[in-house]
Amino acid sequence: MQGLLADRSEPSTRERQLEAEIVDLTQALVEAAVEIRVWKSAQGPAAPSS
Repeated sequence: MQGLLADRSEPSTRERQLEAEIVDLTQALVEAAVEIRVWKSAQGPAAPSS
């Protein structure tokens, strides 16, 4: 059976675009996590919620 099950040696253009977007989004998430950590540490200990 050919089609989707065919072994391809190179990813399609769309696959390469999606992989690049994944890299960009992953980097943005890492940067956001670092910023949140820095922001929280600057705020001091969290007050207990009631």
